[in-house]
Amino acid sequence: YGLSVPEAALPSATLEQGLDVLELMRNVHTFVSEFCYYLNGNLFVEKLGAASERKHLHTISVRHIANSIRMHGAGVVDTIVNFIFQFLASRMTQLSSLLLDDLVRSPLVREVRHIERQRAKAEAAARERQRKALSVGLADLDYEEEDAAGARRGSLVADPTTARISQPYPI
Repeated sequence: YGLSVPEAALPSATLEQGLDVLELMRNVHTFVSEFCYYLNGNLFVEKLGAASERKHLHTISVRHIANSIRMHGAGVVDTIVNFIFQFLASRMTQLSSLLLDDLVRSPLVREVRHIERQRAKAEAAARERQRKALSVGLADLDYEEEDAAGARRGSLVADPTTARISQPYPI
């Protein structure tokens, strides 16, 4: 594939007293920009750009957070949750103001209109397929004419091999 992969590996050992939760809370903006979540290891890993001058990457695992809570007490959890909530609320406000900007909103509205047109076309095509399937199904039914007193009457007759129900009225 021709990819150049830098030699970066997670450290084989971790420091139990690594980055403190209170330090992360005070600098949550830098934490969000400099760390990413590693799902397989269930930990946060420092991005390569943030650690370009160092040889090792910082990692924050559940063990680090538990040790920090043990050191500072359980009361710090409420403070951290409130601080993170305020940070997320400010980011959501920024996102909503960005989405309401005309430069972003007008392409989104165009995209919504396009999706609605495509959905209407797909629904019309599905209705047409159903109509054709119904007409083919009705064409398979046998139709008998009766000439009683010169009147034309018809009835759908059940085919005993396919066990179709006969209809008393003409189509």
